[in-house]
Amino acid sequence: MNGFNVNIDSVEDEKLLDIIKKHQEFDLSSFSFKILLGQLKTKIDISNDSKVAIDAVRELRNYINRYGKLPNLQKDLSKIFNIQ
Repeated sequence: MNGFNVNIDSVEDEKLLDIIKKHQEFDLSSFSFKILLGQLKTKIDISNDSKVAIDAVRELRNYINRYGKLPNLQKDLSKIFNIQ
């Protein structure tokens, strides 16, 4: 596995929103990533507001840009984006 090397800023918002909404389907190894996705999904579910969804996607992008080089997050992102 080469690791995650996709430019997260080029990933469509809908794809990231889908990841947030379906995060429980992935077997994630990064605990902080699991927590973040759970919090973002809860915010979206509670508010049912498109602005909250846009903010959640932005927060996810920022997290990946900041911590994307960490080994467990690399593994999780590779799994989510089907990178072999």
